[in-house]
Amino acid sequence: MMHTQNTPLVWLSTLYFAKGIAYVMVMFLSLIMLRQMGLSSSAALSCVALFHIPWVSKFWWKPYVVRPQHFTTWIDISEIFLALSFAALSFLMTSTCHTVAMLLLIAWLTAIHNVAVDGLYRQVTRNNHLPTFVRVKELARKLAVIVGQGVLVMMVGNMQVFYRYDRFYSWQATFYILAGLFLLFCMLHHAMLPRHSHHAETNVHRSLPSLHDIGAPFLFLYPFAVGLQAKVGILFLLDAPSSGGLGLSPQEFGLVMGTVGITGLTIGGMMGFRVLRRDGLARWLWPMALLMVVPCAVYALMGYWEPSSLLIISLGVFLEQTTYGFGFAAYLWVLRHVSNREVGKSLMALSLMLSCLLSGVLQSAVGYYYTFLVALVVSAVPLVSTWTIRKIPTLK
Repeated sequence: MMHTQNTPLVWLSTLYFAKGIAYVMVMFLSLIMLRQMGLSSSAALSCVALFHIPWVSKFWWKPYVVRPQHFTTWIDISEIFLALSFAALSFLMTSTCHTVAMLLLIAWLTAIHNVAVDGLYRQVTRNNHLPTFVRVKELARKLAVIVGQGVLVMMVGNMQVFYRYDRFYSWQATFYILAGLFLLFCMLHHAMLPRHSHHAETNVHRSLPSLHDIGAPFLFLYPFAVGLQAKVGILFLLDAPSSGGLGLSPQEFGLVMGTVGITGLTIGGMMGFRVLRRDGLARWLWPMALLMVVPCAVYALMGYWEPSSLLIISLGVFLEQTTYGFGFAAYLWVLRHVSNREVGKSLMALSLMLSCLLSGVLQSAVGYYYTFLVALVVSAVPLVSTWTIRKIPTLK
């Protein structure tokens, strides 16, 4: 067996690409697919909200399911079952209940895979996050988003045109491709991952503030408004103008979200972490929290004007994603500097789950425009919760 512990870059990129593409499938592609299968916006958003449950409960099941000495085993198991699940999903798409059940299973497998991948990374590097490793991880994640939100969506759209808008067949073919991809990942990682590295993870959080010090309201409220806008915004871009949407084709959507959007998100995130490392959180918390209003404002304006120009829509998405990436850096910075990080992540997942569920209810009741207006009003709430963070010296 090839020993790669000294050269983790050989497998690190494919491992984090697999992690990213599975997450994009569960939280992004599934929403588009369910809507194209005929579900209402409210029903599709409710299903996607359900897929957050593994991440909401992760703080509870993680210590029991994924043990440090079994990280590679869990990666193997989750990847082979993801391959089988994607293949099974392509056969079960004729039934909505079976489709949702399979997607929920894929969500659980994805969550387990995420935990095992991150655990193996910390174990092999012994929490020594070298710049090269970090860059490779982030590049693999961004590439997964580009492929998931851009390439796969455009591929689905092209197949629907080629097969005379047969949406069922296009999604079947996509899941066959994902099944083959994860089968390849499973074989590759089974051969390449280190099997004899069982160092205990170092507790590096003892001197960091606890969740009680940070304040649960901040961790729950900060992403809530953007959660109201994010998933329903996807449907808004795709739905026909007669339904209040902008009527983008899958190809146009893939271009806007998979290239323009991810570029803005990357730029915003890089700028956000750069100023936080340079000046600290205390100086930038309020400006970043204030910028979290902009994504909701952009979609409210597009919901009001309903632009038909792809250039205008692309500029709006670029502005929304850039400000979101910059503003959300403060939240991720806080999560990195709390001792009980898993509980904080579960609060974030709970916030996103409930906001996704509420956005579906609002959209079916008042339409896209007023849903974005509600999100815009709610986006002022995180500003109130930021005062607890400013009082913690270790986060400055």
